Amino acid sequence: MTKAEYWAGIQATVQCIQEKGFDTGEPVEYAGGLYAIPLNSSADADEATEDAMMRAHDSCFRKHAASLENRYIESMALSGEEWEADYRDMIDCLEAAGVSGIKVGDLEGVVGEAVYGNDEAQDCLQAHLFKLFRGVNAE
Repeated sequence: MTKAEYWAGIQATVQCIQEKGFDTGEPVEYAGGLYAIPLNSSADADEATEDAMMRAHDSCFRKHAASLENRYIESMALSGEEWEADYRDMIDCLEAAGVSGIKVGDLEGVVGEAVYGNDEAQDCLQAHLFKLFRGVNAE
């Protein structure tokens, strides 16, 4: 799965939401290359309109991008030496952000607790999250 294929699914999701009558912002890249689609609603939108907008988003995302996103995440998973090298890069980043004590192989929850409340360290975790913790080595 390429980023271009995933991006095409995101673009199709945006178009689908807009075709259902709702306004979106430009997709925003986050967490290691994934995208969020901001939904724009007016200040006077009622709860029913907000709910309909969320249902449109969810429906369009499931139809056009959900499986692509899952495959894209799986395609980023590293193995063996690549995984260990990336983990060491994350540790270096965390240490530069003032977090110590993380070892190669620590589970996501351990790292998550260590970075809690430290924005710079949380950015380090986010940059490596899917490559280290969402693939075959996530166990």
